[in-house]
Amino acid sequence: MTIYYIMSNLTRPRSRSRSRSRTRTRSRSRSRSVSNSSPSQLILDLLKTCKFGIEFESCFCISENNTIVNNNRDKVLDILVKKFNKFSCNTEFNLVKDTDEFENDNSPNKYKVWNIVEDLSLGCDTGNSEFLYYTKKGMKTKKSNNVDIQTCSNNELFNSAEFISPVYDFPEGILELGKIFNNCFNNNIIFEVNRSQGFHINISSSLMNGETMMYKLNMLRFIKAWWYFEDVFFKLVDISRCNLRGAGTYCAPLRKQFTDYQDIENRWEKFYMNSMLKKETVNKESKHMALSVKDNRFEIRIIEGTADITLMLNWIVLLNYFMISTLIKDIPSLEYNTPEKKFVLLFTYFLPQNDSNVKKIYKYFRDKFRI
Repeated sequence: MTIYYIMSNLTRPRSRSRSRSRTRTRSRSRSRSVSNSSPSQLILDLLKTCKFGIEFESCFCISENNTIVNNNRDKVLDILVKKFNKFSCNTEFNLVKDTDEFENDNSPNKYKVWNIVEDLSLGCDTGNSEFLYYTKKGMKTKKSNNVDIQTCSNNELFNSAEFISPVYDFPEGILELGKIFNNCFNNNIIFEVNRSQGFHINISSSLMNGETMMYKLNMLRFIKAWWYFEDVFFKLVDISRCNLRGAGTYCAPLRKQFTDYQDIENRWEKFYMNSMLKKETVNKESKHMALSVKDNRFEIRIIEGTADITLMLNWIVLLNYFMISTLIKDIPSLEYNTPEKKFVLLFTYFLPQNDSNVKKIYKYFRDKFRI
């Protein structure tokens, strides 16, 4: 079942003393402890600056009003949104009817709600060879294993959409996202997952969000570290995401674009300029990289389509830890030249050591690593 990462060491409030002298003493002590903090502790402290959001594409079926669903595809999303909002999911859902208007909307309220957008680019024919699994109430099953799910196996009843989450604080948003997914999505939707879909994670830190040289250098550290560990990350996703003739067209490796660190330093800003400025008319290539750099965040696009909340949460935790680790840890030597060696290096050196969350995600991804 779902793994929740409640990182109390990141969210525990500090106690306050009423004594002025004791406060001064604690302040001096705290400043010494910060200056002497280990790299792992610094990473844990800086994780408080992180935010994240997800976008997942899926084919879905709702189990009521089949006649309306079947005959009016525009109506089904409206039914779904009303059902969600009525169900009391502790968040608001918005139906995006004009995608161009949504893309150009710069309102700060845009990502305070869940936005649901119809996506006709997805293939929702359950009979094709790309079919992976259904989920109902969070449980994966194949088509032939569940009679109830087969009631929605007619491709006319499956509708395609992209589900775009609000922006969440890390790590508090982990628990909130897990609850919403389990209590709302899994109680109302049958998902069909196939290889026409993708799952994108957006991550950001206030330490990498700005136009000054410091912010840009921090972003550059992340991009270089991603380039170094990229073959590890591709070993953790479905093999279809590595095929440049298929899904890889929308998540191309950075190593296909940049030859080395110097090449990244020389060209990264120019290459990503259009996606950073939200321009859609030029250089689609930069938008469709495995790591896409936006004006205020990074978008990781390599993960296969999924309706598995445990997979989602593990990736969110891994990527936030990794992003902040790039600010503290130097990129290891290039002598670690295989994905297998670098996978071990990622968890034994680069990420914080003696941290329970790192141990959990190591165990989770160790079993997913493709040899």
